[in-house]
Amino acid sequence: MSPAEERFVAQTTLLPWLVAEAVCGEAGRALGTREPYRHAPALAARAVRLYAVNPPFARRLRARGEGGREWLCAFLRHWLAAALQRTTPHLARALPSGFALGAPTGGTCHFARGPAGV
Repeated sequence: MSPAEERFVAQTTLLPWLVAEAVCGEAGRALGTREPYRHAPALAARAVRLYAVNPPFARRLRARGEGGREWLCAFLRHWLAAALQRTTPHLARALPSGFALGAPTGGTCHFARGPAGV
């Protein structure tokens, strides 16, 4: 782990790569494809970089309870929607309403895998 990743984890207790995979899984289940998973490493790296240089972003991720995780999920959903728009616009258009604004596809950001193959 890089020093920036160690600081992120120590200060937020969030594992950015795990949360990014959860968000990509959420999108993948909604779309019926594993395509979003290829964006997980870049999304996690972006969160770590932004945390290091943007105090308001960092403050949100250090929120009490589940607040920090929910903020991170919202940002990751927004970034994933933009990445899909650049790489596979037809998938971006098929995302559930509100996903690009950070809204979950149903429930909260969780870490369960979807059906086999998705």
